[in-house]
Amino acid sequence: MMRNITHLRLPFKGKWYVRQGGDTKKLNYHRSHVVQRGAFDFSGYGSNNKSYKSKGLKNEDYYAFGADVLAPADGEVIEAVQGIRDNQPGQTNLFAVGGNYVLIEHRANEYSFIAHLKQGSTLVKTGEKVKAGQKLGLCGNSGNSSEPHIHYHLQNSDVHSKFEKTKIKPVAIGIKVYFSNVTVLRKNQLYNRKLVSPIKDDIVGSSIAR
Repeated sequence: MMRNITHLRLPFKGKWYVRQGGDTKKLNYHRSHVVQRGAFDFSGYGSNNKSYKSKGLKNEDYYAFGADVLAPADGEVIEAVQGIRDNQPGQTNLFAVGGNYVLIEHRANEYSFIAHLKQGSTLVKTGEKVKAGQKLGLCGNSGNSSEPHIHYHLQNSDVHSKFEKTKIKPVAIGIKVYFSNVTVLRKNQLYNRKLVSPIKDDIVGSSIAR
């Protein structure tokens, strides 16, 4: 499996929980999809060790909802969507799977896909140059998302799929991602890593207090 050449940072600040990530289907259900096989789902993480406060019945109950979503590296925006409504927790929208998303070209054959942004929060436009760490929008619950979170993956093409002989076939292939300069809490052990590819149940961020 290909891995990233571009130095990538986490697309958020603070401490987040890895809901999906890793190289097996047990760790990461995205492995079933060739375009998303290196994908991650990141959820907010509170002091109560949950992704939400109260009963989690409203988007506003979730720590991720409204959090800044950041560019993982320098690049050019290829696509940017902002008009998809946010779902209520527990519901999904399969008509617009990515919801509000941003697709960024970092170099030839490396494109970041950052999805499920909050409706109307996308701050960048197609053709715009962005810098690593630049705010792209806010975390939401749009598209194929049952609770507020950030979906991130890297792919080798700006085209997702093509129509061939009455079938839709993938064009893009997912790339394994190693993020730079990450603190990881894994099985109650804290690590500082220059490069890491997080796995399910990790807590990741730039600064984590045990």
